[in-house]
Amino acid sequence: MRFFLCARDTAGVMNGMAKGLRNLGHHVTTMVFERELYTPALGYDIERGRELLKHYNYYRAPRLIRGLAWRADVAFGHLINGLYTPSYLDHDVFVVFAAPWETEVVLYPILKALKKKVVIYYVGSEARHVDAFTQEFGVDASRWGSDIHRDPFNAKLRRVRLDELHADTMYSLRDIAGLQVRPYYHAFLPLDVMGEIETHVCDREHPVILHAPSRMDIKGTSIITQAIEELRADGLRFEFKVLTNVPRDHILRELRDADIVVDQLFFHGPGVLGAEAMIAGCALATRIIEPPPAIFAPPLCPIRPENVKARLKGLIEDRERRVRMAAEASVWARRVFDPARVAQRVVDHLVQPASPEYVPDFYLRSFTPTRRVSRVNRLLTRRVVELHRPECVDDLAEPRARGVVS
Repeated sequence: MRFFLCARDTAGVMNGMAKGLRNLGHHVTTMVFERELYTPALGYDIERGRELLKHYNYYRAPRLIRGLAWRADVAFGHLINGLYTPSYLDHDVFVVFAAPWETEVVLYPILKALKKKVVIYYVGSEARHVDAFTQEFGVDASRWGSDIHRDPFNAKLRRVRLDELHADTMYSLRDIAGLQVRPYYHAFLPLDVMGEIETHVCDREHPVILHAPSRMDIKGTSIITQAIEELRADGLRFEFKVLTNVPRDHILRELRDADIVVDQLFFHGPGVLGAEAMIAGCALATRIIEPPPAIFAPPLCPIRPENVKARLKGLIEDRERRVRMAAEASVWARRVFDPARVAQRVVDHLVQPASPEYVPDFYLRSFTPTRRVSRVNRLLTRRVVELHRPECVDDLAEPRARGVVS
């Protein structure tokens, strides 16, 4: 099959999927609007979309200018890619990461009319919204950056619904599925680092602990560092490193010499950093869905804000447990995140669909919007329910009263 992968390569996940598909013998074209921030060395077949950003880094501009420049760049990118769309259409399967190259309401009907397959692969903030996430998991997001709370609700919900209506298969994660209503498969992370990371399980009496937050507010860095300071005050001996705003290859080198990696306290991992830490042979401490689903039960140390100090103390003091966990994690992660294995799942589900692994119920069952759900989104939600959740059609009175469906 001929695969077209687009259009945002979050943490190199698209690149990993491309490698897995190519290893299976498929033709793959990758397209991005812009290079992933911390892995600029990754190469793509097509880089077309953020033309203004190539000449003017508006991400560093004041908020008003940044917003206007970004919107102009997006509009210009859609225009350019619209002109190039006919050259993209000789592919059989279109795998969308975060967003397609053209607006969904225009592009998806074209792809479906041409009998193309559409695969939606969610891995993070492209589907997660702070309102649904905090309600579902009881997380306090008051200290998170203001941009998280400015995330446009109706625009994101509309994109999710259009994805759900037009996809042949969907992949997502329990952590980010608060707005979803269509059943989906587990989105494993295809990581193209197996050859870059040589597993080395450290066995020190006094461990090296690494924390490398992409954003300190949403990773819980202040809580983690406070726990570390208290552990030091209690007399425990260890080395603690915090890495911020460094290239991915630098983090990979640091992982080779770490005993313990502390990832995040609010979102549920392991994310890319946590997965890479496991591959490298580190004992990983991160928040996860508890109890973990049978399809995804990683060998790690689950932590939350209220227990991070006690859990880290256990890892520091119990050297044997720490080493055993790290060794088990490496074997597990190399199997689970292998790009060819992840890509084969996608191919298998396209050729012979299986029952989805998750049926999201939070949005219909419990979500209470903090802002009005648009009429369009309420209608789209009903269409998705009728197509993919027919068993729920007769039970929509209560969600209709909450204003989440028509």
